[in-house]
Amino acid sequence: MYDYASILFSGKCNSKCPTCIGKYSEFVGIPENLDLKELRGLEKFVRKAKEEGIKYISLSGINADPQQYQFGRELIQTLRESLPDADLSIHTNGRNILRKLDEFNSYDRATLSFPSFNSNSYRKIMGTEQIDIGNIVKSSIIPIKLSMLLTEYNQEEVRDYIRQSKKLGINRIAIRKLVDKEDEIEVLEEEISTKQIFGNPIYQIDDVEVTIWNYSDSEVKGLYLFPDGSLRDSFRNQP
Repeated sequence: MYDYASILFSGKCNSKCPTCIGKYSEFVGIPENLDLKELRGLEKFVRKAKEEGIKYISLSGINADPQQYQFGRELIQTLRESLPDADLSIHTNGRNILRKLDEFNSYDRATLSFPSFNSNSYRKIMGTEQIDIGNIVKSSIIPIKLSMLLTEYNQEEVRDYIRQSKKLGINRIAIRKLVDKEDEIEVLEEEISTKQIFGNPIYQIDDVEVTIWNYSDSEVKGLYLFPDGSLRDSFRNQP
């Protein structure tokens, strides 16, 4: 039934993204969990993941970064012991990677939110100064996929983004369209997709795999542990 399972974090984020989905009204008032050693609902999350045979576990955030969680190493160990056959992944903005490098490299893979190689565009989209992407990639011993949130500030940078990613040795990119605004910016419309994943087109450009991720049309099915301890089959409230 499920393609993956995700543990979600909430709190005061170390980025200030103007378009953060955590600012949507449906997430207002969600409790924080960055300083909870015993995450609400973790036991039932693990039990459900075992029952469903889920092999891919992601740590991500609603309005905070998972590497802000104070007990990351302990959580990784718990998941390794409880779900030994599962791949563990982190979706992070990267601001704590170099400070918590051992923890970061304890995952099996990572998706790094990095909207632009242009420092000005990055600042407008993330609300903070650009991270040291080169040093992060050099220091990582796990595969990194870059996630480029597509906005009016970086829409003309897509080709250059792909080129610079390839120079770093990155061979997988997800270009994410803004939630609820997916039709506002077209991207790579002249390209022909080679395949799809969960209804999203995948392109091979200069030996880089580029996925255009449209959340509203995506067919991915996830199991989500929310910060309040609830288990949900959808990240967002269903209409």
